[in-house]
Amino acid sequence: MMMIPPVPRPSHAAPSHVDSGMSLESSQGTRLVSELEDRLDRLAMLCCAMWTMIQAHSGATDEELMHLVRDLDLADGRVDGKAGQVQVTTCTACQRPVALKHLRCLYCGQTRVPAHPFEGVL
Repeated sequence: MMMIPPVPRPSHAAPSHVDSGMSLESSQGTRLVSELEDRLDRLAMLCCAMWTMIQAHSGATDEELMHLVRDLDLADGRVDGKAGQVQVTTCTACQRPVALKHLRCLYCGQTRVPAHPFEGVL
């Protein structure tokens, strides 16, 4: 079974010379980073659980998974450890660019239907 190593967590302590006006903003940033780290840890755990279940039910191997990961990485023509895809599409109503992370055109408000389930996530 493939094991995902723990995500290293940097220290988010503010330097002692930071004035008190920045400490509230800094503590909010630290809290948000901590929440994102917790979400990342949870997603990593869920991915491990799903992969374990897939292996148990299908007999898939770590090598097959890594081959698929490499294929996804190369989908945009770059080996960069990221699932690449075109990040912009064209609005069907006004023909202006629309970022895939938006489900509505920012120019005309036209609703956009995602082409696949992971669009805007990857």
